[in-house]
Amino acid sequence: NDNYFYNGSLIDASNNSQLNINSSGRLFCSNVEISIPMDVICGNLYLNGSTYNKACTFNKTGPGNDFGNGGNIFNDYLTLINSGSGYLVLGGNQADIYNQDISVSNSGTNLIHLAYNSTGNLFNGNIILSSTNGQGIRFGQGTALNDASLAANKTIFIGADGFSAGNLEIQNFLQSSQQPLAVSLSGTAYLYLENGTVFNGRLNLEAPQIFCSGVQFN
Repeated sequence: NDNYFYNGSLIDASNNSQLNINSSGRLFCSNVEISIPMDVICGNLYLNGSTYNKACTFNKTGPGNDFGNGGNIFNDYLTLINSGSGYLVLGGNQADIYNQDISVSNSGTNLIHLAYNSTGNLFNGNIILSSTNGQGIRFGQGTALNDASLAANKTIFIGADGFSAGNLEIQNFLQSSQQPLAVSLSGTAYLYLENGTVFNGRLNLEAPQIFCSGVQFN
């Protein structure tokens, strides 16, 4: 069954509830404010113009490509998983704002794409990445310049599952401070640092192959 959250708010005054969804159907969130922790497994995931005030886990498991328009605000820890066979896009047309750490994991046969084609995506927490299958994880692959910014004193690092398959591709991405950044890929994973990306901190990069084009290292 599909699940729809549109044009309203979801609040737990007692602060004791959690919203759990386990479905092979689609989840649509649009113009809604959710103030309850969410743990979601769904076939397809569409996050559009909504605010999430508690920790959320979203796991896309199904086929088909899911395009999120963006305009979301995540005010607590976000876990984003693609274990399906279609791609998952966030920030397709409008910027998303991540005010806490975000964990992004690709274990399916396709990829996860953040800050896809929108200007002003803000990562105000750390970014934790892992990819064990499929095509990997991408940032800012659209045409908008400075698609995404990483806040001062925040960093990108690889999660416990490692990054051993697919590519990590970073384009139109601004590192706002001189915080050191260390990324280590393994297996068949390649690292692509592409046009419009600016690094202001010291980098320690390891991967079977590294490709750089139009990157500014300060």
